[in-house]
Amino acid sequence: MTSRSVYDDQKSHEIQLEKESDSLLGPQPPSHKMGIVNLSSFPLNREHIKVLEKGLSFCPSNSLDLFEVTKDLHLFARKLALKKIMTPKIQIDLACRKERDTLDCLETLLYEQSNEITDILPKTDLKKKSTYMPSFSSIPNISVFVQNVSQELTQVQTTKIVNDNLTKSERRALKELINHQELVIKPADKGGNVVIHSQEYYIKEAMRQLLDETQYAKSSFEEFHKSHNELLFLLNEARRNNLITSQEFVFLYNHKPKTPVFYWIPKLHKSIKNPPGRPIISGMGGPTEGISNYIDRFLQPFVNDLRTFVQDSTDVIKKLDGINVTDKTILVSLDVESLYSSIPHSIGIATCEKFLNTRGVGYGKHSKFVSELLKFVLENNIFVFDGKYYKQKQGTAMGGYMCPNLCLFTSW
Repeated sequence: MTSRSVYDDQKSHEIQLEKESDSLLGPQPPSHKMGIVNLSSFPLNREHIKVLEKGLSFCPSNSLDLFEVTKDLHLFARKLALKKIMTPKIQIDLACRKERDTLDCLETLLYEQSNEITDILPKTDLKKKSTYMPSFSSIPNISVFVQNVSQELTQVQTTKIVNDNLTKSERRALKELINHQELVIKPADKGGNVVIHSQEYYIKEAMRQLLDETQYAKSSFEEFHKSHNELLFLLNEARRNNLITSQEFVFLYNHKPKTPVFYWIPKLHKSIKNPPGRPIISGMGGPTEGISNYIDRFLQPFVNDLRTFVQDSTDVIKKLDGINVTDKTILVSLDVESLYSSIPHSIGIATCEKFLNTRGVGYGKHSKFVSELLKFVLENNIFVFDGKYYKQKQGTAMGGYMCPNLCLFTSW
């Protein structure tokens, strides 16, 4: 195929999408921008569109919530107090970290010079976010600041919205969109559009994917709970064998994990009338969030050495510098369909093990531990959709810390 024919095919595809878009959207109010795509039967008026065009991250003005403002005040004061208290300790920790890095480097050099095989057990600085609240009474300036602001807040009117960023008609339109139970509003996968679905189509597309037995299987809360206990056993063993520190254990094990949630965003660039969905599993606060972060710490150093790795646009320009492009040159781009969900677990694990093992025999125990964690993440991706539990059988979930690098390694 020539570059000209590739261009023609792409252009005809774009024209077809524009025709579909025109027929789908029909006549729109003059203020309508093509950033809003309505795939539902709900009729959008001018005010609905104006609200949606503000974007899904837009925050409407609200009346003052005295409790929330007081909470924010104390959180801000906490940051100030911690900076005051912790600055000397941070300086000491930085000095200790430099010493530790130096010792790790010396340990590696000694290992390379020695014929004796000794275990190298690398540590990270990963730790759970602190909830420590210092006493403001020990820092007079901060204590007076909190007291004065708290006193002034009691005199502020809390029922009226000041500097409202929505008109009355826009606020009414926003309430209509929120209260309409049959609408699902999501960002498009590409292009920055806002897409309105009917709930019926949204669930139908999700179930089309989840009922694919090569990708997913039905699960249960009991299986989710069982996998959480298995993770506890795995991490306890690692702590006993000095593979992780107590600080790392607390970071890696979530005592009260949230169940990950499945959702999808529409691929309008594939089809406008019936766009397929890009599946995403939100694992924030889930059982594998910490260990996915931990695994990524040890995969990341290998990324820059990949032949196919491109950091950004500037890196592309550098790589292309000096390459002679003529009229006969054919420019080709490739796209792996559903890359994240297409990687067999065995291949993903084996590929990562290959990179980890290049660190040397001394890292053997640690490489095996990271591999076990990777296997756990891939084989225990349990989530909820529409009140039912499912489990991913193949591939990895888009949204995890380690997932982009796992895909890079298996497709390099």
